[in-house]
Amino acid sequence: MPSPKKKPTLVLDEYVPGLISWLHNKYASDGSEVYRRHFGIGIAEWNVLAYLGVFGSGSGAEMSRFLGMDKAAVSRAANKLKTKKFLTSRSLDKRTTEFALTPEGQESYECVTHAALARESVLLEGLTATERRTVIKLIHKMLDNLPKVYEFGGALDNHDKD
Repeated sequence: MPSPKKKPTLVLDEYVPGLISWLHNKYASDGSEVYRRHFGIGIAEWNVLAYLGVFGSGSGAEMSRFLGMDKAAVSRAANKLKTKKFLTSRSLDKRTTEFALTPEGQESYECVTHAALARESVLLEGLTATERRTVIKLIHKMLDNLPKVYEFGGALDNHDKD
């Protein structure tokens, strides 16, 4: 990997990973507060509830991969939802548990979904339909580029060993 020839300049309000991270952190923090206050669940529980509401069932590993959440965080969220009787679980094998929503979980999913979609609408206020589709398209392109980002990190690891 070539070493930089000039001092890098970081412009924070144009640094896309930072902007995405800050948007996510602030949005998720507020969402967690709102969802706890109104529905008794935090953002991690909401992510698991949303995944199961959309896909019907899933293992902790599947949810972790799709949501980009740590497996332990998914497990804690699933256990909290099981305590609230929002989830059922069954062992598929010694290491894999599959989760699904109970009727109470489905009802909670639908209630929180109304709030989540309303919050999204407020977040996107002022964007035209075309701009909204463009934002979604661009985010998907960046998600598609993540494997290359992971490879870059691996290349840095190998470079550090030289």
